[in-house]
Amino acid sequence: MPDIPLPDLEKRLEEIKEYSDMGIPIYCMCRRGNASQMAVQELQRLGISKVYNVCGGLNAWRQEVD
Repeated sequence: MPDIPLPDLEKRLEEIKEYSDMGIPIYCMCRRGNASQMAVQELQRLGISKVYNVCGGLNAWRQEVD
C-alpha cells in the first residue's frame, strides 16, 4: 500500500477500503507515533476496522527493530 499523508486519508478512502476489503491490515506509521494514532482513529471513524498503529513510529522502529 502506498504512503498516504494524514490530510489525504478521507480523499483516498476508496483506495484504502480496497486493501481492507482484500483482508489486508492497514498499519499507520509516522515519525513519533502521534499522527499515526490520529490516522487510526480517523480510519476507524470512516469504517475501516483492521487498522493498527505502529507505537512510537519510525523512531521506535529504528531503535527496537532496525
